[in-house]
Amino acid sequence: MKHAYPMIDLPDGKSNGYGEDGSEQVFQIAAVLKDAWKHYNYPIQLLPFTARSMEIFERSFNALVRTALPYNQLQKRMRKFFEQNPVHNMDQSSIGLEIYQLLVGVGLKEDLETIVAEVIAAEIRNYARESYSGVWHVSVLGPFKVWLTQSLIPALELLLGRSEGQEMENRLLELGGDAIVSLRIQELFDIVVDYPNSAAALQDLRTSLKKSSQRATAVSVFQQSCSRRLLQGGANTVDILAGYIATIKSFAILEPRGVLLEKVSRPIRRYLREREDTIAAIVSGLLGDESSQLAYLSEELVKGKQEGDDIDDLSDPSWQPDPLDAPPDFMKGKTSDIVGCLISLYENKDIFVKEFVSIFADRLLQEKEAVDDIMMKLEFLKLRFGEQELQKLDVMVKDINESKRIDKALHTTKIQGRSITKKVHAKVLSRLYWPPFAESSLILPDVIENQLQMYSEGYSKIKQGRRLKWLRNIGTVKIELQLEDRKLEFDVTPEQSAVIAFYQEGSRTVQQVSEAFEMDEPKSRQLIMFWVNKRVLARDPNDTQRYYVREREIEDDGQDEGAVDDVGSGTLTREEERAREESELYWPFIRGMLTNHGTMPVDRIHTFLKMLVPADKGYTKTVEELERYLNFLVNEEKLEEAPGGGYKLTK
Repeated sequence: MKHAYPMIDLPDGKSNGYGEDGSEQVFQIAAVLKDAWKHYNYPIQLLPFTARSMEIFERSFNALVRTALPYNQLQKRMRKFFEQNPVHNMDQSSIGLEIYQLLVGVGLKEDLETIVAEVIAAEIRNYARESYSGVWHVSVLGPFKVWLTQSLIPALELLLGRSEGQEMENRLLELGGDAIVSLRIQELFDIVVDYPNSAAALQDLRTSLKKSSQRATAVSVFQQSCSRRLLQGGANTVDILAGYIATIKSFAILEPRGVLLEKVSRPIRRYLREREDTIAAIVSGLLGDESSQLAYLSEELVKGKQEGDDIDDLSDPSWQPDPLDAPPDFMKGKTSDIVGCLISLYENKDIFVKEFVSIFADRLLQEKEAVDDIMMKLEFLKLRFGEQELQKLDVMVKDINESKRIDKALHTTKIQGRSITKKVHAKVLSRLYWPPFAESSLILPDVIENQLQMYSEGYSKIKQGRRLKWLRNIGTVKIELQLEDRKLEFDVTPEQSAVIAFYQEGSRTVQQVSEAFEMDEPKSRQLIMFWVNKRVLARDPNDTQRYYVREREIEDDGQDEGAVDDVGSGTLTREEERAREESELYWPFIRGMLTNHGTMPVDRIHTFLKMLVPADKGYTKTVEELERYLNFLVNEEKLEEAPGGGYKLTK
């Protein structure tokens, strides 16, 4: 007996001349114990002991074995052995079967069965991980059950020497289901991101997810993954919304009642409410804007909300009560309603209505979209937000249609013997129903002012007792610029057209523009910079406040190239100079978003600027141009490059 313990107590990695998997070592231990059994049992067989006495002998011998082989050491050695010799691979010729039978023969049956139960559970988990990790496009429950019933159970019955029956099969299938649940929970975030390709994995998880502890683990693990991988300051709001939508769709499969979705989505919803551009991104998607990555939301809007989604049908034979882990404020019936989930991010729908009004106002005034298309979208929006809430939009559309009729009538009417030029058109807006427009004292060129005066007189004749108040800073002006070496056409705002017209007489300073149009210098500089970006105006090299018309594109470029030959850094100087000018225009927006959101990558800053910078300020940069500009700000020590990528404000 004393020879057994030194063999089993060998440190890991030492085989004492036996096989690397420890099989020979374990076999020798079993052989020693078998010899010991024969040594003690042989003389007993020659004596007339009663059955009671033989039972006492066997207990005494088992006590000696346990003394020589502590259970923790035996467990450790047998686990290592079964790792190298999996149970499901055993057959009649396996050395593992012979070892098991030898150890059972010396009274270690109960200990071995406990060890085998632990080994089997680990073997099932390992097989699930190695065979099905990342396999999400097809169901794996069927193949896994086949392996359990046709490979593992027969091998286990062979090892134990008995048929376990249906009870054992049910227990192993339960362990298999737990293994799949554990694996899929760890992969859940990636499974959601891969939806709809991963729908089969979600269905498998739904089938196997039966314990409240598993549900709690799924919620906790998914929330941690979201916090670590999705809800980050550097993440684009559109990407977070896309992740939330994928979460809604995925958890609708996983648990249709919506309890799990309610729990996992709370941090996502709270984070989205804190983002300033969340509403704009959702509205852009609902309207199906081609530039939006969420344009597919317009299809969800068209589907509408299913009637009865929020009502329990107690007569339905498949009805089930809410799960016990449902939160007290759980709201059911929203798992398949993508649009409803997004709208419910905010308690009041008015915040969306205001955004719709603002966007439609711009599209109607700029004629960016056909009125009929706008009216069709408006009808679908009414189903979600209500007729009363969107009444303003009805009036706005009516104003545009009425304006077309009035405009046509005015162009066929003589005003003091004269006709309004066909180039001047106006839209008459009902002030109370349109978004408030900023007042402007902009003075347009005389030729335009005269046309507007004629238009007002004609309108007052058609609409007795009513008069027009012009919004001179709103609208579009189509202009053609004839320069020495090129002809350019632009659709610009009235302010932009007025400023460039002011430069017909020669170069002008920022102060002169401000005085001529009665606006502050920052506003004047913004308008000037629009034309600088269009390469129509250029700064006077001898006066940083003065700008002139860039009559010859080729000549100016040639002068710049000559500067490179003379100085060696002319191009860099020119780019730095232009970046310095642009910083006065874009810097407040960049500083604001970095203050609110912290470190941000260049592509997200680019997206923000496209949404936040008003069109009249002329943000037309590419991502590459913006990155050069941000690097300039880094050189100016206004920004820092973050270690993990992106930009942040200097401390």
